[in-house]
Amino acid sequence: MLRARFMIFSPSLGLKDLISAPPPLVDETETVAGALRLLNRRRALHVCVARAGRVVGLVSAERLQRSSATTPLATLVSGSLTTVPVTASPLEAMRTLGLEKQQALPVTDGERIVGLITMSDCLFGLTAA
Repeated sequence: MLRARFMIFSPSLGLKDLISAPPPLVDETETVAGALRLLNRRRALHVCVARAGRVVGLVSAERLQRSSATTPLATLVSGSLTTVPVTASPLEAMRTLGLEKQQALPVTDGERIVGLITMSDCLFGLTAA
């Protein structure tokens, strides 16, 4: 006979416990080649793109690798950046990731980006006891 096992949600882990370090920040005039060099040096998978000192987009290494080396990052950002507040629960972050169809989202504390959250991070937060 099979027995069902249920995982109980543990509200003890918040996003602040799950996020990775903030991604590197580059200006929108930087090229794909420059952004990839920075990602390789920092061993990061995403780069935040800034316009006039304000973050306007997040680009993955995967997308950069599919783009021409001379392409300015400004052409790769959509114009609207979805973020998740650090006070959100892992479930809320997971929902936002799914709705936005994103691999990762910046986590903010006020106006400041304090890290990135991924679907894997959220799953860990929901299943950790």
